[in-house]
Amino acid sequence: MGVGAIIARSFARIFFRNAVALGIPVLQVERSPAGFSQGDIIRVNIEDPAVLNLTTNETIPGIPLYKDILDIIRVGGIIPLMKEISEARNKPNC
Repeated sequence: MGVGAIIARSFARIFFRNAVALGIPVLQVERSPAGFSQGDIIRVNIEDPAVLNLTTNETIPGIPLYKDILDIIRVGGIIPLMKEISEARNKPNC
């Protein structure tokens, strides 16, 4: 979809659930990024939740996601995860 991640101080539950279902990384941060400007280069770490502004070297801590949510995001959404689970169940044991 071309979206690297969505970062915010809070999310409505329905938005958060839909973003995760589509495989879009979402990260809730503890505070607003005071030192971030348009054109800054940032690095978002969903697994060890933080946003690093590589231009100003400011780091904003994020709120950790549950493992199940990370698993859905890693595979690209709920549909790819369900396909993966289905294929694993239908795979013959060798």
